[in-house]
Amino acid sequence: MFKRVNNWHLSVLVVIVSIFSLAVVQQYAEAQWQEPGALPGGTPANNLVVNPMIEDLQIGGQRIIGTYLNIDADNSLNDNKILSISDGMKLCLNDDCIAAWPSTDGLWTDHLNGVWYADSVGIGVEPDQNYNLTLGGATKGSLLQLKHGLILNTTGDLLIEASEDVYFNNKVGIGTNSPNKNLHILSPSGENAEIDIQSGSEAYWGIYQDETTADLRFWNGNNRVTFTDDGRVGIGTIDIDSDAYLHVDKGPGENYAAWFNGNVILQHNTGEPYNYLQIDHLSLGITTPPEEDCDGPVDKGRMIYSYANKQLHICDGVWLSVTLN
Repeated sequence: MFKRVNNWHLSVLVVIVSIFSLAVVQQYAEAQWQEPGALPGGTPANNLVVNPMIEDLQIGGQRIIGTYLNIDADNSLNDNKILSISDGMKLCLNDDCIAAWPSTDGLWTDHLNGVWYADSVGIGVEPDQNYNLTLGGATKGSLLQLKHGLILNTTGDLLIEASEDVYFNNKVGIGTNSPNKNLHILSPSGENAEIDIQSGSEAYWGIYQDETTADLRFWNGNNRVTFTDDGRVGIGTIDIDSDAYLHVDKGPGENYAAWFNGNVILQHNTGEPYNYLQIDHLSLGITTPPEEDCDGPVDKGRMIYSYANKQLHICDGVWLSVTLN
């Protein structure tokens, strides 16, 4: 009988202990669990984060730390490193990845109106530190493509192409960085400064300053016209007579050194005696020049030719006539 009673008591004791244990476990679990005070990202701390979020995630000065990634959104370490990637890991946008900046002394910097480089910029080539922008590259050369044209540098030459006109707002210097006027051409020592003008396939004209004499010359197969620096003019020659302000060399096989369609006046000086030669001709059908054309000292030396009677009339106070055969 005692054996049966002991077995019954033991069974009751096991049930009581089990119920008590369940009660303790439930109480402990309820003590650890707290309902979220708001949806994820809300004001109460230690909220449960689920997806999707409807508010910002406030990390309260904490960091998100991984083996290779450190996000310090509040700069809690005061090192200004908001996002850090370590041990050679890469930052990728789609499949475009980078493990490090190209250099440590030239980083891109944001600006209100765009982006600029901290110092000199090189595209296709290491930048020249003396200039803001250096273009280069083995395949493309130094090419700057514009919307309606291009600027190209090949083998030392600079080519500017435009679909329309090219304008320069101020002075242009060729061979000089301090032009005097709208266009200033300066040649190296030992060379002439020259402008060549050519229409289609025609032979070009060259306009140049001779470095030796400082003469301005017009060239087309040969020197055609020369202006000296003291105002004398040579046509067909660069060896202008020192006593002449106009020196014309017609060259072999030419009929005339000069052709004038109109009056020609050659005057020695502007005071009396006038001592000049004036060449003229009468209109067809007129044989004698008018007397009023030979009635003063300024008319002396005037010569008029009459086609009608083949006479040359020379004024010497009165008309003197010479018949030409």
